[in-house]
Amino acid sequence: MSGKRANTGRSHRLLLFMAGGTAAAVASLFLDADLLESWLFGYVLLAGLATGALGLLMIGHLLGGYWLTPVRNELEAAALTMPLVAVLAIPIAFGLDQVFPWAAASGSVAIPQPREIYFEPTFLLVRSAVYLAIWIVLALWVARPGEHRARSSIGLVFLVPTVTLAAVDWVMSRNPEWWSSLFGTVFAITQLLPALAGAVLLTLVRPDQPDRKRLRSMERALITLALLILWLWFVQFLIIWMANLPDEVTWYIVRHSEWGWVKLWVVLPALIIGVVALLPAIVGGKLLRLGVVLLLVQHVGHMLWLVNPDVNGPLWPGLIVLAVMIALWALWLASDLRERPNVPQGAGEPA
Repeated sequence: MSGKRANTGRSHRLLLFMAGGTAAAVASLFLDADLLESWLFGYVLLAGLATGALGLLMIGHLLGGYWLTPVRNELEAAALTMPLVAVLAIPIAFGLDQVFPWAAASGSVAIPQPREIYFEPTFLLVRSAVYLAIWIVLALWVARPGEHRARSSIGLVFLVPTVTLAAVDWVMSRNPEWWSSLFGTVFAITQLLPALAGAVLLTLVRPDQPDRKRLRSMERALITLALLILWLWFVQFLIIWMANLPDEVTWYIVRHSEWGWVKLWVVLPALIIGVVALLPAIVGGKLLRLGVVLLLVQHVGHMLWLVNPDVNGPLWPGLIVLAVMIALWALWLASDLRERPNVPQGAGEPA
């Protein structure tokens, strides 16, 4: 029966892969610049969830199976969405000049010579293909039954620098005149929080929920990651504020003028309330759900603030594009989760 379920799951994911390829091909042909902006946002969001899940898997294996067990199925399923993420990159590759100013034929953006060489379109596409290939191989290598400490230690050596460089290529290069040596690292760490929050949320809604004691370490990890990420982004702002360089400050001015309300009224309140809801002294079943949902909301708002700071295109078409991408990703995730066995309550517990 389990073999039949696995074959059905693989067939479903093959169909979703084909559907994702079809959607990507159509998007490459018909999406204009405004809708490609929405596609880029959705792509970065989903790639971040997949790489964040893969990073957490590796960290969990290094820390020991007991910590990882309650959310292992969810993290493995999210990491294994990487082939679909790779297919969804196709429209961005074909519309590079519409979403990255430095790739436009007009050459209207002046950037320093070494950076201009690095942000050459063909070179970026080759790098991006290498990142995606590495992530797919790592996901297939680590997201499987068994203990994988050695594989995880090797995998992190490849995962951390590639995610850091991808953040520079896909997000920071949207403002090529601006540069931060801290951006890629902070961006990579940021992806761990939504991956863990999403995994915990999926764990809480499944019928065979683990014992509440098994989730305490997850609550502490979520609080630690949330506060760490808040501190790291503040440190970057503080460094730029102290330097007081025009090019550096402009990056924040653009985001303050267009999406400042998102940061002030969505991201920060959601982060603060989410952390409070997860505090051990008051946490309960409903509050835990509220906390992880708010952390996911703040992440979406923060990513919107980072990736699409000055987009003024139509709202509903962009939302439809996002909905299609997220639906494909979620269906792939659900198909993988359905064929995974339930985790026993005491699995992974040290003797």
